[in-house]
Amino acid sequence: MNRKTRTPVSSNVKYKNPNIGFIGSLKKGPSPEHCLQMLYVLSHRVSKLMQQHNLKIGVLQEFFPKDDNLLGLNVNHGQKVLLRLRRNNDPHMLLDEDMVLDTLLHELCHNSIGPHNDAFHKLWESYRSDQYGNQALGLYNNFLGMGKKIAGDSGRTVIDNNLIAEKVKQKTRVGKGRKLGVVNKGKAIEASLLKPAEMARKAALERMKKFEEQSCSCNKVLDVDEDSDIEIIDMNDDEKIEDIIDSKRDSDVAEKPDYPPLKKAKVEALGEIKLAKEHKEIEVIVLSD
Repeated sequence: MNRKTRTPVSSNVKYKNPNIGFIGSLKKGPSPEHCLQMLYVLSHRVSKLMQQHNLKIGVLQEFFPKDDNLLGLNVNHGQKVLLRLRRNNDPHMLLDEDMVLDTLLHELCHNSIGPHNDAFHKLWESYRSDQYGNQALGLYNNFLGMGKKIAGDSGRTVIDNNLIAEKVKQKTRVGKGRKLGVVNKGKAIEASLLKPAEMARKAALERMKKFEEQSCSCNKVLDVDEDSDIEIIDMNDDEKIEDIIDSKRDSDVAEKPDYPPLKKAKVEALGEIKLAKEHKEIEVIVLSD
């Protein structure tokens, strides 16, 4: 059974994002065509956001870094944006598309802000709200998608995307607690003024910042894949783009990936054990338990 495609594919909707020049997937990994499809769909999903904020990406490309925690990288303020698409412990399996989308929004913030400071997090929250608002209305760059019809010939008022975004922001925003005054007498006094919820929020933010430093290395020099290992697609190449759309119509990411022989045998054996357990036909002892 194929997974449902998040973004509808139709001859009436042309997947275009003029603010992204090229997309590219790794040639050496399994199923590079599925990675191209994901990058193409992601570029389409953020097309309205990028238009609204005049965001540009030269090359949007997959990478598979050795650092398991690294999820994304922005090179030279959008000249190249790299995203992890495959699971670090199993390159045959792709990450959840919405998770990669959030990483993409994070990297887009680095087009204008380098460090993970308060201004960065405020911008990231703003991009998220705008993106969720656009998705709720089915908005893409310069046209409406296959989702809700916003306005017709009946003269009804067009729905304000900012209102949708604000409602989403209110639902997803962590409680801010009361605003602190200016305190310069140390962390002990500051902590005494915080409510428990605010203290928990502050601790969560500190953990998130530490995670960000690991998952996004935009301020570090890293070894990334050579361009010769990347299949690069021009976003203006209509023939190639149509091939990607056609392949996505036929199938999405395979439910049963084509594992290497040894791993395939192990997966099949585990499947047989699970089936036997369900039918209670035999007593099964797994040595690795």
